[in-house]
Amino acid sequence: MMGVRAAITQRPVASVCRTHSISRAGARRAGLHVARARNANQVSVVTTELEKEREVLARGERAWEDDTSVTGTMDEDDYCDGYFAPSDEEANTLMEGELLKGDILHSTTYHRVVCASAAVMCSGLLVEGASTSSSAAVAIAAFLGYVFADLGSGVFHWSVDNYGNDRTPVVGGVIAAFQGHHLYPWTITKREFCNNIHKVALPTIPLQAGLLAAPLPGTADVFLAVFTSCVVLSQLFHSWSHCRKSQLPAPVIALQDAGILVSRKAHGQHHRLPFDGNYCIVSGAWNNYLDSSGFFRNLENIVYERTKVEPRCWNEPDYTWVKGSAGKYD
Repeated sequence: MMGVRAAITQRPVASVCRTHSISRAGARRAGLHVARARNANQVSVVTTELEKEREVLARGERAWEDDTSVTGTMDEDDYCDGYFAPSDEEANTLMEGELLKGDILHSTTYHRVVCASAAVMCSGLLVEGASTSSSAAVAIAAFLGYVFADLGSGVFHWSVDNYGNDRTPVVGGVIAAFQGHHLYPWTITKREFCNNIHKVALPTIPLQAGLLAAPLPGTADVFLAVFTSCVVLSQLFHSWSHCRKSQLPAPVIALQDAGILVSRKAHGQHHRLPFDGNYCIVSGAWNNYLDSSGFFRNLENIVYERTKVEPRCWNEPDYTWVKGSAGKYD
């Protein structure tokens, strides 16, 4: 479980802001997570050990910079609890106990069928588009598909991190899996390929089937094929970002170092309470812009004003329902 523990104290926001000479928006940046309440002048102010966590992150960033060799190892203390997998012996002990009760890490026939179906649909889109477009047009469309897939992965990640639950139609399994990942980040490195990506692949099958049937320009087919495949494979890129360099092949390390695939340094910053930024997991290139511009905060405010539904990152994490749904969608 996350190493950062939170304590809830009841204090007026105005009092908190006066004490620290900051605005309500600044309170979040200063490490005060404000859980919005609907009554009186009081709100629940969730104070966390973020100063300590920032120091841990800073040590992690120095270690990330220093860990440049393929064979080097990393000190787990430089990262949030559970970011990297424990030893195989300890991992096996945990997985045999309550940690993943009802969950599995190997790929089943169902997982493989889902992934194969998504791959067939994606290949059909790509072939259909490439057959009616020039090589230059295909290359440009593919590049744009990759670039916007990073943005798409961020919006998708933000949405399932903050809204819905295990009973949400179509994406309920994804929502439960992403919340479970916050609890036990390292388990993603132990999952077999199809086990890891099938929940993201499943919703793309009917979508791609509809796109194949639609009379779209060839370049649109190529763009959508690359976009969809990168979003699905972002779970693989995501798992690589939880591995030490000593555990990865040289080409993957080169792609991470070049910023083509999301790196440990980029994704590690997401794994901090309240999980409210660094959502993009293809290359991570969009993260700085989306976070600095307040893109997701603005979306959250719009959703709240229209639906009165608060995102999870506004409140203290509640994982009780996630534990109860482990393995339900495998």
